[in-house]
Amino acid sequence: MEAGSATFLDGTSSGCLSVTIVHADKVPMTPNFGQQPRFIVTIQPAGTRFDPPAPITFPNTDGLAPGAISDLYAFDHDLGRFVTFGTGAVSPDALTIASDPGVGVLKAGWVSQGDPITAISAENVNVTVRLEGQTLTGDMPTVYVPVVDPAIPDSGMIELVALGTPLPFGDPAYIWIIEDESIVTFAYKDTQLGSQADPNTAVLTGHLPGSTVLGLEYKSQSGKSAPQLIQLIVPAMKLEKIGTTEISTDGRYSEDTTVRVTAVDPMTGDVLTGFTGDVLLAEDGTTIYSENQNFQYLGKPGLPPMVTITANGTEDFVAKSLAGPKVEGAAGQKPDPAKIRTTNYPVFKQNPEDPEFLAIEQWVDEETIHSGKATGPAQEVFDWFEARAKDLFDGAIGDPAMVLSKGISV
Repeated sequence: MEAGSATFLDGTSSGCLSVTIVHADKVPMTPNFGQQPRFIVTIQPAGTRFDPPAPITFPNTDGLAPGAISDLYAFDHDLGRFVTFGTGAVSPDALTIASDPGVGVLKAGWVSQGDPITAISAENVNVTVRLEGQTLTGDMPTVYVPVVDPAIPDSGMIELVALGTPLPFGDPAYIWIIEDESIVTFAYKDTQLGSQADPNTAVLTGHLPGSTVLGLEYKSQSGKSAPQLIQLIVPAMKLEKIGTTEISTDGRYSEDTTVRVTAVDPMTGDVLTGFTGDVLLAEDGTTIYSENQNFQYLGKPGLPPMVTITANGTEDFVAKSLAGPKVEGAAGQKPDPAKIRTTNYPVFKQNPEDPEFLAIEQWVDEETIHSGKATGPAQEVFDWFEARAKDLFDGAIGDPAMVLSKGISV
């Protein structure tokens, strides 16, 4: 290295540098996918910078052929991973690997030489991943993972199927690593063969809303490998009431409320337009939609068991209720609001104190119906009652007194 090219942490350019060999299994940082270096050194003091870069030469411990090109790596503490700082070439006598002209160590720390760069390696070793029969594409595709619902067996799980080429595969053949296992965990579907099952199926289970990264590596018998990174997101579902509650015109006088379900980033609330899939629905401690067991519409109960999002990360559904009073009689009370939640994804909360459900008011008085035929205490007449009264009077023939004598039953 050139005199005066080193800058130590105290700003000086004069001092003592050490280069120490470290056994591969003693390196506290995991090398990049596909890298299994046999020769690693640590240059100290860590953080010392070199300008121009300090040339470096490694012994050819991999037995590469003369002229072969190999990546050179250094651990970047800011990024938290090994990064390449250039390439080196094997000497004509095949004894050493020297950094190319102008290439060298930029900052003291952990330094290694990686696997050789060859066209055949990039072309021949490959791994593809499929989700529900569809192949994931892109450098880092996104996969949405549901969460566990204790009330539903085997909930919160999806399966990714990996298939590597060429065969035969190495040992281990498939390695899956998740960055943050508090958000998503992984298990081999084939518990007996584990990493050696081919194709290899990973079962992913969501636990908390958030995002993390899944790393997959397939290794062939030659030792060459192919990596794949996948963004895992456990989304939240934003529930919104759309418009006013309407009274049905099918003769049942149900209260029909349109609810919008939108997949969002659990941290920012931004819409995840790429999300598609089934979102399961349930009441959160209330029984408004289940108390009328015989009430069906379009073959579904008053609250659909699920809504399927097919595009743009959002979908609407209609909740239909025929709730009875909370307290009957002269001192009766209208029912409490229904509470709707999603069960396989958490409900989005704008603030920590927000409830984990959407409250839907019952027996609404939104003044959307004006029959002029029904009155109540303090002029509060619920829309469903006014609609029923209007239909009775509009369809009546003869003396209104006779109509009233028949009563209005609901």
